Amino acid sequence: PDRTIGMEILLRVAMGLIAFLFTYLISGKRVFSFFGKGTLYSFKRLKILCIPSFVLTVLLLCFLPMQETLQNDWTVRLIEYLLLFLSVGFFEEMAYRVLINEAMVKSFSEKKHIFLYTAIVSALLFGVTHILGSSFHSAIEIITGVLKTVSAGMLGTAFLFLFWKTGNILGAMLIHVLYDFVPLLPSVLYENKNSLKIEYVMDGTNGKIAIIGYVISILWAFYILRSLWKKELKDFDFEELRRLYL
Repeated sequence: PDRTIGMEILLRVAMGLIAFLFTYLISGKRVFSFFGKGTLYSFKRLKILCIPSFVLTVLLLCFLPMQETLQNDWTVRLIEYLLLFLSVGFFEEMAYRVLINEAMVKSFSEKKHIFLYTAIVSALLFGVTHILGSSFHSAIEIITGVLKTVSAGMLGTAFLFLFWKTGNILGAMLIHVLYDFVPLLPSVLYENKNSLKIEYVMDGTNGKIAIIGYVISILWAFYILRSLWKKELKDFDFEELRRLYL
């Protein structure tokens, strides 16, 4: 049977807490510092990621009132799904950014390119997670799956860049929540059967539209990663960061 929203929230909070616990076992009390100083800075630097989805959502909200009926329980649904995506952001940032980074860098800190390896592993795992359980019976499904993996991986790398720079993950969590939640606002607010069934691998016309969306997302993420690298990490002292793990 399908899990309820409440069950989904509890599951992700539990998994996030498990990731937090493992990180604590690896890095000790330093894990608490990831939620303090640098939150506002990270939020400001990453908010540009949400611009395309914000624009699209505003356009949809302007159009939908003429086509759909506002849900009677829209306030309850809004709170439910906001809590859901808060739990998703908490779990995914703790697991795919913090835990993977702390485990790999702590274990292989002497490796010259450990931060590069960490970024690759984090991006791949985060990207692949989004297409687990999907069916790949056509070329379009395969293409959408690959593009979604790349798109999500690049997004996650942007979060990792700021985590390295600031030592803060809370800012990335908040942007992650907005990035996931805002595009679904029209579906949450208005009648639309199965509108909240999120599928990343698609076929047919929906697949072709998804390909265009993923390509735009990848180009946007590339621009942001390039900007973050040049402005935040090009002259960053990775050796100083490495010494924290020795």
